[in-house]
Amino acid sequence: MNLQYQRLQEMCDSLKLISVAQGYSDLAQDAVKNQVSYTDFLEKLLEAEIKERQRRSQRILTKIAGFPAIKTLDDFDYSFAGSIKKQPLKN
Repeated sequence: MNLQYQRLQEMCDSLKLISVAQGYSDLAQDAVKNQVSYTDFLEKLLEAEIKERQRRSQRILTKIAGFPAIKTLDDFDYSFAGSIKKQPLKN
């Protein structure tokens, strides 16, 4: 492990940027390969951090809620409820 990599890891740990610490190396290699600008690289890196924080938050909140089982629309049996039509959901 080189010194710069170690310093970056320490800074990410200090700032609690877990996803950045884990993924910056791969994203940096992709950015070099695809000639991505610095700002585009930074944007992708920060997007990855935000998405991971949202996933962690969702997992924690779901666990705290204490649901007996996790149900999703993908698991729903539309044949059982004949009056409900399966339509694509909009974001």
